[in-house]
Amino acid sequence: MWRSPILVTAAGSLAVTVAQARDELRVDGEAHDTRLARYIEASASHVEAVTGLRLVTQTVDLVATSWGDMGRLPLAPVQSITSVGYVDPDGASQVLSGAAYVARLTGLQPGLSLAHGASWPATRLDSDITLRAVVGYGAAGAQPGPIVSAILLMVRALNDEGVIDGVRATVDDLLVNYRTFAVS
Repeated sequence: MWRSPILVTAAGSLAVTVAQARDELRVDGEAHDTRLARYIEASASHVEAVTGLRLVTQTVDLVATSWGDMGRLPLAPVQSITSVGYVDPDGASQVLSGAAYVARLTGLQPGLSLAHGASWPATRLDSDITLRAVVGYGAAGAQPGPIVSAILLMVRALNDEGVIDGVRATVDDLLVNYRTFAVS
């Protein structure tokens, strides 16, 4: 079972730029940039919650209760695994050797599997396994077009003060192919 991800290093940018939002809304000038940035952040947060994706590069700790959870990580896309830590039966903190596992990081269902001939190490019964990963598509502009469209559609709805319910089905349609296994 996976616990909620722990943010280690936050994203350095928004998933969609304020300039893209200005263009979408046909707004000239920077007078509304602060409000548009809030709308982008709220819209991207909704997309992440609905899909299980991380849109912009960030570092997170993914905490599991057993090695069996490693077959499917709870977030996508995963750029890299930084470390896999655990507590051994004697209570000592350990870092799993990268040679012990194979990282399958492509697609929307990333995971780890054992390397040939390896086995998961014993852990202390009351401890968790912490996998540190760099996740996300990258900076603004790296996200798939339908995700950008969903965010901009939500920004437009928020800007139009309260018509978000009317666009929810369209947003869901845009995101249907980007849902990870972990989101129902």
